Amino acid sequence: MRSSFVALAVVLGAIGLGGGLWPLFTGRNYPGFLGRGFTAGDNLRLKRAPAIYFRAVGTTIASAGLAMLALAHLMLLPPEASAPDANVALLLLSLGLVVVVASVAWLFVLAYRYKLFRWNAP
Repeated sequence: MRSSFVALAVVLGAIGLGGGLWPLFTGRNYPGFLGRGFTAGDNLRLKRAPAIYFRAVGTTIASAGLAMLALAHLMLLPPEASAPDANVALLLLSLGLVVVVASVAWLFVLAYRYKLFRWNAP
């Protein structure tokens, strides 16, 4: 059971890290089906979103992937691991979670600033 959860965390972390790099480096939305909104209004809002918004999206996704990889690293530590090894793993996970929360907050600030929320003007 533990090994399957670790494998899932590694796969999701790698997908998150790799998937977050596209909008982070390009400043554009995902191409094709992944870049569509749920409604036509969502599509219009995404088309007028600035590059900094997509960089924030990429930062959020990539940092969540890194936090998942740090969680997998923590779970891979053997029970007899030394305290400094566990402390380093916990520090990495804690920093990853702080970055995820900060990037989500920044994403909401940008969405509010550029009126990209559904309840704002189209």
